Amino acid sequence: MTLTVILSYYNQRSTLEKQIANWCSYSAAIRNNIVFLIVDDGSRDLPLEADICNDNALNIEVYRILPDIPWNIGGARNLGFSVTRTKWALQIDMDLFVSSDSMLRIMEICATSQAGVVYKFRRLNPKTGLDKIHPGAMLITKQLYWSAGGCDEDFVGHYGYTDTHFLSDRIANNNSLKKLFPRVAIIERKDISMTEDE
Repeated sequence: MTLTVILSYYNQRSTLEKQIANWCSYSAAIRNNIVFLIVDDGSRDLPLEADICNDNALNIEVYRILPDIPWNIGGARNLGFSVTRTKWALQIDMDLFVSSDSMLRIMEICATSQAGVVYKFRRLNPKTGLDKIHPGAMLITKQLYWSAGGCDEDFVGHYGYTDTHFLSDRIANNNSLKKLFPRVAIIERKDISMTEDE
């Protein structure tokens, strides 16, 4: 495997079904080189069921955090990176979709790029075009993630600080490079609920 895609899940079954349908649209050459790692972050209303992950041609691994800890994105990401077996991991949020063309380019980065770089991506809003960089989407090696200290779980319980702290403090203090990859945009779906399916 070349890449692990890490996705946090919380009571978002219909959104995850859309993600899986998007992943299934990738060519076999792409799908066969990706582990899709989903961390269920304590869902109670719509816990992740195995059936959603087994009825496709994808290599999906599911991990569960049993207690429902509010705003535990740092804990979920740290779990994802701790069990990742590939050198490179792509961290995305549930409402961010990666097209087949963009995923192919991301896999090219994995094959040809240096390990001390964090790759960031612009959001592509289908209605407004390219937007600012999404703080939660990044391509990084497992080694760099942990040498930077991973996500600070002291922010658990507080919304909105995890991504900023990881990028501006942990990565900067580790003397790592942040690089915008201009040929790849992550598609942001504004029509998708960020917290719970309705």
